[in-house]
Amino acid sequence: MENSKENTLSLQNVEVSYGESQVLWGLDLEVKKGTITTIMGRNGVGKSTTLKTIMGLLGEAKGSINFEGEDINKKQTYKRVRGGIGYVPQGREILPKLTVYENLQIGLEGNINKKAEIPEEEIYTMFPILKEFRNRMGGNLSGGQQQQLAIARALCGDPTLLLLDEPTEGIQPSIIQEIGEVLKMLVRDKGMTVLLVEQKFDFAKYLTDYFYILDRGRVIKEGASKEIDMDELRSYLSV
Repeated sequence: MENSKENTLSLQNVEVSYGESQVLWGLDLEVKKGTITTIMGRNGVGKSTTLKTIMGLLGEAKGSINFEGEDINKKQTYKRVRGGIGYVPQGREILPKLTVYENLQIGLEGNINKKAEIPEEEIYTMFPILKEFRNRMGGNLSGGQQQQLAIARALCGDPTLLLLDEPTEGIQPSIIQEIGEVLKMLVRDKGMTVLLVEQKFDFAKYLTDYFYILDRGRVIKEGASKEIDMDELRSYLSV
């Protein structure tokens, strides 16, 4: 698999283990610039591990992780963030004892511009509820509102690549739709690149330009959304 200027991110022959248990087996994956790429698969096949590996949260992986023309495999996580990768983990991980505004301030730590300020107008246009709840503790938000905050916090780092791990998990349908529209807008209007791990088939189908299906740490199916057989794709997700 050749690196291309069209690719924001490229993983080549990536292998990852937790102790004695190997999770990723020679994973190859490419994310084209200005697209939404989605990783799908049953539980426990290595989807979240893939995002954590890209972020350097599991230490150095075997193989190559190339981001915007540079191999980042040996880089510390904070350097990957400041290099332009935003990450919204599964479970959101907002800080419950801090206000919405304080959570957003923490997102600025990922911004390479030390004098950066929270892009409040932009954030509150995308997620109006965060303006209304600006001074509310993060722990007092609903699950959907916490997810909006987690995405907004990542955007404060001004990323070029946004990784999201199951952003629709446990969230009401109205907010799922809002999140989908925001992701489409970020790609369309800002040229952002998105890599998504998702379980909800209809949400993924609506957003995705290119799919990867994982099973036991390997890609077993991939293809552009216009070309891939959606019924076949859905069959890989059924238990």
